Amino acid sequence: MESLRVALGNWEELGKDASTVRHAVFVREQAVPPELELDDMDAVSVHAVAYDGQGKALGTGRLLPDGHIGRMAVLREARPPHRQPHPPGPGRACPRQPL
Repeated sequence: MESLRVALGNWEELGKDASTVRHAVFVREQAVPPELELDDMDAVSVHAVAYDGQGKALGTGRLLPDGHIGRMAVLREARPPHRQPHPPGPGRACPRQPL
């Protein structure tokens, strides 16, 4: 896998890219109603977005004020094939970033 860059920030800084990934995964793939996918916790959470070498957002997650990690999502094309060894990718890179 090519190199990844993980950005940390607030919703104002990363919300556009984070919501693009989350919409693709949760709403389109998993059929979560759009009105349930975004919530008030986005504004008070620390967000991580993993980008590929061309700057495309591939994965995201958030750290809630109480320390819980949530809304982890990785675009289908960035996930390893089913039943294959899992090389480091965007889903593993986001939670490892120091906060």
